[in-house]
Amino acid sequence: MVWGKAGTTTLGSASATIDVSSLTDNKFLMALTHKISGGDSVVRYRLNSDTGSNYARRYSENGGSDGTSTSSTFIASGYGYDGFGINYIVNISSEEKLLIYDDVDSNTAGAGNAPNRVEEVAKWVNTSEVIDEINIVNGGADNFATDSNITVLGTD
Repeated sequence: MVWGKAGTTTLGSASATIDVSSLTDNKFLMALTHKISGGDSVVRYRLNSDTGSNYARRYSENGGSDGTSTSSTFIASGYGYDGFGINYIVNISSEEKLLIYDDVDSNTAGAGNAPNRVEEVAKWVNTSEVIDEINIVNGGADNFATDSNITVLGTD
């Protein structure tokens, strides 16, 4: 299995969204996100700009008990700090899109503060199209900072 770059977007200025579009049709996608916080910036994923109540997730923050969110308009992940995330996605048009997401955020600066972690599984219930666009929307009050990035790799 060889991964190839399917798309990438790096912000040239602060923005409330990071979108990577025109993704090639691959059965498997890996989205790498580097969020530079502009203050209160929280990652919310959307696929193909779908804002309907078509997402569900199960997550654990910092090793805590599982939480769930169903019939949501996005997949939430991360805290309001600088962070890095890896998202693995099964992308078959006739099936619900399943995702595994791991995120680490810096937390408050300094060695006296451990980083935050989020472990998550999610799904997008669309069974009629493949993912050709990944949208990261800021769920906080501030924008993502310049040089925040999403890079998507694909393979069959």
